[in-house]
Amino acid sequence: PADDSLTPAMARDSLYYIMKEFYLWYNLMPKVTEETKENYKDPYELLEAMRYKALDRWSFVADYDEFIAEMNGVFVGHGFRMGLDPQGNARIALIYNNAPLYSNGVRRGWIVKKINNTDVATVLKSGDIEAYNNMIGPAQAGITNIFEFQKPDGTLSGPISTTKSTFTLNTVLVYDTLHLKNGITGHLVFDSFINPSSAELATAFSFFKSNNIKDLVLDLRYNTGGYLNIAQNLASYIAGDSRQGAVFAKLQYNDKHPEANSTFQFRTITSSIGLDRVVVITSRSTASASEAVINGLKPFLSVVTIGDTTNGKPTGMNGWDIGKKYYMWPVTFKMVNSLNQ
Repeated sequence: PADDSLTPAMARDSLYYIMKEFYLWYNLMPKVTEETKENYKDPYELLEAMRYKALDRWSFVADYDEFIAEMNGVFVGHGFRMGLDPQGNARIALIYNNAPLYSNGVRRGWIVKKINNTDVATVLKSGDIEAYNNMIGPAQAGITNIFEFQKPDGTLSGPISTTKSTFTLNTVLVYDTLHLKNGITGHLVFDSFINPSSAELATAFSFFKSNNIKDLVLDLRYNTGGYLNIAQNLASYIAGDSRQGAVFAKLQYNDKHPEANSTFQFRTITSSIGLDRVVVITSRSTASASEAVINGLKPFLSVVTIGDTTNGKPTGMNGWDIGKKYYMWPVTFKMVNSLNQ
């Protein structure tokens, strides 16, 4: 249970110590003293004051319960993500299997015409966050919206009334095979490196193994990262048992804590494939653990990236649970592959 005696100021003081001691850029961060830290009422404010903004876009403080729920895949909402296509249509980019709209037959690629009679594309083009929030409502169970869609064949669907709910999202959005001239290629759309991912990846790679795939198309466009041990698993499936024990990633901490430096190796894992080539589809949202997979595999096989430039996060964080009220995740190490890249 949460420590009810823990105040925001006490949590702020804990973060102050962590940043001075373990932050990767402790020697470059803005100067905040024991006295001036009192100007910040909680760890959220203090982190913004101490973060080395020239390089650090990632350190964060989270509500403990919200963070645990997120990493267990607990999601509240309609369960889809949308964006503008080149023609200016609001289109569903991904939809989770347990999403309320999925059970209504809605799929990736559908155009979202209207939500509650508001033209969705117009709101997205405006970039007006307040207008978007007014259209879709808060992220809480029980909120009902009415959708109108256009299917890929041009026919209209709706109005569909659906209510936001709490559900567990799937991180493997698609796994299937492409039958090409040079053999069978696996295709995996992977959304995040969180706790449910281990079982989902095991299912996908068991399928790939039984289909004897020769190549893999790995779609990481929407994957902003997560736990490094899940990244280690994914890389081990792709690299195969022959690379077992080789260096996947090296973690390098600040000069106050060289004893924390550590190595993640390729593992022996059931249903590993052992590929010579993987094609990764990337976007600006491809970050952190996703980039670690790309970088960690590069010394051992041909890794071809297609799409936009990735986020550019060659660093990672350690987490501090403060009284089961806050979870603090400052950047604490940089990551390199076996060639120190």
